Amino acid sequence: MAVQVHDAPEGYYVHQMAHFSFAVALVFLLYLLHVRPVGTGKAWRLFRLSLIFFLLWNTWTFTAHWFADQLPREAFTTPASLWTNRLIPQLSPTALLYYITRFDHFLCLPAIWFLLQSLKTFCLDITRKNEMAGEDHE
Repeated sequence: MAVQVHDAPEGYYVHQMAHFSFAVALVFLLYLLHVRPVGTGKAWRLFRLSLIFFLLWNTWTFTAHWFADQLPREAFTTPASLWTNRLIPQLSPTALLYYITRFDHFLCLPAIWFLLQSLKTFCLDITRKNEMAGEDHE
């Protein structure tokens, strides 16, 4: 299940630390790929794009969690099901920013797509390289 409820306050802090650690790891990996490039080509460009989108998504989601924490409990309806948890439509500036930041899938889906395309391109490159190596031995 993609939706998780974290007990306050420890679950919230651990979850936010995980977002922060993931962001630091992404920045470090992007830095390494910039300073010491492993390779060039389409696959590596797509991989770097996926890392950038994951970094943007992570920062955006961290912010969404922070805005959610700023809202009072009364700002949400809490029925029995996690799938029906809703924001009550009294949109303060904080509630509006929280609502906007909940659209994190607009960053996460491109990140996943670029990652999958880079992996696909890596596989195709290796297949072509192996086929060419096989032709050289014949």
